[in-house]
Amino acid sequence: MFFVLKGLGGSERRIKATRISRIRAASTDEFDGSNAKSAVDIGPWVGSSVPTIDLVTTLNALKNPKGKSVVSFVEFTSPGGRPVYVNKNAVSEISEPVAALHHTNAKAVLHVGSDFQQVKETVTDAEKLLI
Repeated sequence: MFFVLKGLGGSERRIKATRISRIRAASTDEFDGSNAKSAVDIGPWVGSSVPTIDLVTTLNALKNPKGKSVVSFVEFTSPGGRPVYVNKNAVSEISEPVAALHHTNAKAVLHVGSDFQQVKETVTDAEKLLI
């Protein structure tokens, strides 16, 4: 199922909803000073978008012709305290953080697509959210 992702300036991309692995707050320097509020990870591509929770709600509501959910995003908390939404099907592994590599507030590291997402939830709590 394709989904129209509206970006900054009204641009549109038609993407497979199942390819979206993560929706998170955009850092201020990530999109050249634009007013992007969120970053949407689609495979190796990261796009900018204005909505966050509305996009997650819309994606979670998508159904295939048989009425089954197409994707399921779960809310986690980044080490900085901001929400990050992760597609359950994109997580391949959950691991403990390594002190020398990860933020001091991280309690778990999610392997999401080809990237990593540090979260404040424990490994056990993350696992429960992803079931």
